[in-house]
Amino acid sequence: RTQMISHKKGQYRLLSDAERLEAELSENQRLERQNFLDQVRAYIWDLGTNDLSSLPANEMRRQLCAELRLLQREQIPADLAALIRKAMPGREFEQVLLTLRQALGDISPDTDPALARSGLPVAIDDGITGFKEIGYPQSGATGPEVICVDDPDSRDYDDAFSVDKTASGYRLGVHISDVTASLDPDSDLFSEALERVSSLYLPAQTVNMLPERLAEELLSLRAGEYRAVLSLYCDINLDNSLRDWQFRREILRVGRNISYSELDAMLARGEYQSVKVLCDNLRSERGVANQQCGNDLLYNLKVSGHKIKFKRIDFASPARTMIEELMVLYNRLLAARASESDLTFLYRNINSFEDSVQNTEDFSAKQPATPGQTGTQAYISTRPMFHPGIGAKAYMHASSPIRRVVDLINQYQFTALLEGESCPFDQDWLNSIVPAIEKRLLLQREVVRQSERYWLLQYLKREWLHRPLDAFFIKASRRGSIFELLPWGKRIIVECDTHPPAGYDLKLLITAVDVEAQICQADVII
Repeated sequence: RTQMISHKKGQYRLLSDAERLEAELSENQRLERQNFLDQVRAYIWDLGTNDLSSLPANEMRRQLCAELRLLQREQIPADLAALIRKAMPGREFEQVLLTLRQALGDISPDTDPALARSGLPVAIDDGITGFKEIGYPQSGATGPEVICVDDPDSRDYDDAFSVDKTASGYRLGVHISDVTASLDPDSDLFSEALERVSSLYLPAQTVNMLPERLAEELLSLRAGEYRAVLSLYCDINLDNSLRDWQFRREILRVGRNISYSELDAMLARGEYQSVKVLCDNLRSERGVANQQCGNDLLYNLKVSGHKIKFKRIDFASPARTMIEELMVLYNRLLAARASESDLTFLYRNINSFEDSVQNTEDFSAKQPATPGQTGTQAYISTRPMFHPGIGAKAYMHASSPIRRVVDLINQYQFTALLEGESCPFDQDWLNSIVPAIEKRLLLQREVVRQSERYWLLQYLKREWLHRPLDAFFIKASRRGSIFELLPWGKRIIVECDTHPPAGYDLKLLITAVDVEAQICQADVII
């Protein structure tokens, strides 16, 4: 019943209309919350009696899954935590949360352990709405071949390029999947993408930002299929100078999906040399060609079934540097056009800083920062600023709208600019979501790090016990000694009796691996 009277300090008075409305709203919210918790309690009781036949209704299930993930990430809401502890006493709380999420279908027994514990969303509701299919032509006018280049195991192709000879040189096309042509920004589907922030690529699984059917089929630039794209066309002179450029929304037929190694072979045969020279020139203008990165070779763990192996990636290969530069060109020119407009976008800026934090245990292949060391950090902002790494007055990410929500938002804003329509997102809303996006990206990076460490230890346990491994000693820590494994540039903590000088090359003979404690036992062979 609605409260009509206020009682404070022994005095009574009638509530005003506004106060009664607020009291009524508060009471309704309390009753709704209590009803939800009652349903959760009943569901947990059914689980305790092994009655798995009655899953909660979709709306209640979605809310419960979201709140269980929130409990994993931030230990709230407190009322749900108290209910679960009381309903399932004597059990480890984190394990209970995993059990409930698995019973609800939010994770599976095969979900990556680091991902399952993180509180990040995994499964996507098949019935989520907000996507409309485009009626593509069965055939159309022929044009230059559109080629999509990615890793052989990729399925979510979102960028491609084309080359068309002209009398004064050639026309270069960079084509990005136009997700905004099909996805409603006011829909549950976009809200889901905003919650996920980006696709997540782990050794044992990929978690797409969008439903698999969209990310890997209907929006993916697959060979032989027509797709809506947002294209950049650059008119290049015979001397490989950029004469003019423009963006255009269109529908194109994808010619081929090829791997980086296949493009490397084509470049070695002399194909697409003009594009390669252009990209090398652009890269040189940015100063990248003269930088000694030192980490061009990367070894990523991949898990397939029961097999764990390392995948070697050469980021300095001609194909990868060419495609990378095409994406930089696309993002740079789109940012240039966007920054001249009155619309708001999410720019990628760079901030210089001095790190005065003391060194802690470091498991990455990157050297730990030392006090007083300067560096740079990228951040998202609605204010365009000069980007020193690109050498442009503004820069943004817009080339991966299937994989990153920032790119998707920028594509929404930019297509509105091209069409002369009002943009779907205003500056206040974009500013309000930036902290949550940055926070989610940090959590995702930590999950990737934990997952890679878990699977590295599993790999060592399965394949490298009592086999000598080339390594060098980094430093001693409170948990053990940190070594870097030279074949792959990965670091592990080792319990051992010998502490050689820092940077000393040696061999490790691993005798035991404790995956849960994240530590190895080994003999050091100098």
